[in-house]
Amino acid sequence: MTAARDAEGQLPGSRLPAKLAAHPSVQALLARRGAGDTARPPAVIDAAWLRELCLAAGADDAAAVSLDHPDLAG
Repeated sequence: MTAARDAEGQLPGSRLPAKLAAHPSVQALLARRGAGDTARPPAVIDAAWLRELCLAAGADDAAAVSLDHPDLAG
């Protein structure tokens, strides 16, 4: 990144550490926010939404199971 950094290694006007602000995923998120993308996750995360998020992020498969499922006991 070629931008000037302050004494703490942060970009001017940013609360993110410079190393984090330079990460491609963080830059993509900040660009989407700057373009007016106001998409927010749902207030309650349901299995279908989480599965779609995982698949969109590159997971080969994703599933969810209730934490009180009997097979998870112990």
